[in-house]
Amino acid sequence: MVLKPKVAIVVGAVTSALIAVVITVVIVVVRNKAANSSSTSAATVTPTPSAATTGTVLDTFPLSAASTVIVNAQQQPVLLHGLNWPAHLDYMIPEGLQFQSLNVIVSNITALGLNSVRLTYATQMVDEFFGDSVDTLPSRTNRTLDGFVPTNILAQIMLANPWISSTTTTMDIFDRAVNSLAQAGLMVILDNHVSRAMVCCEDNDGNGFFGDTYFNITRWIRGLEFIAGRYSNVSQVVAISLRNELRTQITDWQGAWYTNMANAAVVVHNANPNALVIVSGINYASTLAFLQDDPFNVTTTYPALKKKIVYEVHWFSTAYSNSTDWTNDPTACTTVTALENENAGFVLQSSYSYKAPLLLTEFTVNTDLFTSAPSWDHNFFECVMAWTQPNSIGWLQWVISASYYTNVTKDAGLGLLTTDFSGPSNQEYVNALKNYL
Repeated sequence: MVLKPKVAIVVGAVTSALIAVVITVVIVVVRNKAANSSSTSAATVTPTPSAATTGTVLDTFPLSAASTVIVNAQQQPVLLHGLNWPAHLDYMIPEGLQFQSLNVIVSNITALGLNSVRLTYATQMVDEFFGDSVDTLPSRTNRTLDGFVPTNILAQIMLANPWISSTTTTMDIFDRAVNSLAQAGLMVILDNHVSRAMVCCEDNDGNGFFGDTYFNITRWIRGLEFIAGRYSNVSQVVAISLRNELRTQITDWQGAWYTNMANAAVVVHNANPNALVIVSGINYASTLAFLQDDPFNVTTTYPALKKKIVYEVHWFSTAYSNSTDWTNDPTACTTVTALENENAGFVLQSSYSYKAPLLLTEFTVNTDLFTSAPSWDHNFFECVMAWTQPNSIGWLQWVISASYYTNVTKDAGLGLLTTDFSGPSNQEYVNALKNYL
């Protein structure tokens, strides 16, 4: 996620040579699918019965897209109300395990009244599962924590989670996290947040766009196929997000976006036909506006995806201008939601030929500063709810806790749970949140 505003990018056309290379890459990946099938077998996780979820009755999976609404197998509307749980940073395991057991953290999520979790991951985790080297890291098949996570942190993790040892792999822990969330009845979105495991996101961090330093397209496609297939037997894994916050400084990005996102959507759907396929736009997932003139027509060429494509957008209080006065300007919400509709809300309009559901997969509130009285964070929060609720837009707040293994000050104040993951960071905020569940 990112808090700083970004400038608009210039629309252009990608060269035919780039398109040809991208198409060739994906064809090779698809042709090699059979060869890799033994390595991408499903995780040893147990599907759980469908559970009642906050705000709606969810009798059966899978979920589907019905026009602009996400529905269950009974065609009942389902609104995802959840949070983001990072597992994409340096150690590639869910944050917080040095403080609490995995089950306690999951229990604390459910206690918030939420029904879903966006669990992030790095393509690097999959690369290392296959034994591929990443950047300067040594090639290690299915990386274990020993020699990777610092000894003092690893000792804390093992103390809080006795099932973890120095030989436990990152994939083992990710499997266990998915399983625990599913067992608790939470719906899970698996989000490809970055390629190389690191803090996200910056303009030139090598993770931003197809073909960047760490963004290997072949490995990205393989990783999506692997993750989609690995958890295809877990009914509560309801969606696969293709990529978080695409961003680039090049002007001729559109051809690469359309080609790669279409190919990725097809690969994911083939690996897990039940999962929703979440598609992000550009400029840190702040806009889908380019689709108004040139729609993402993969549902025309691949009709099976028509009931699976869902768009996502990110919205932060500083998204359009640092000068927006959420505290004192009574027109701030009206002004900014109009911009949000131009950038993303149009996919819900009946006049749009390729309309689809929309998810707000990241927004932030400084829970430390939140009060029930009007203030910057209170007013922004109420504006987000006023936009999402009437339009059946599900949301997932960033972030579970403002505490990370490698950067303890990142996202200070933004956590729904305390920095030791022991409970709500601000009960007053949780009470306000529950008004919209």
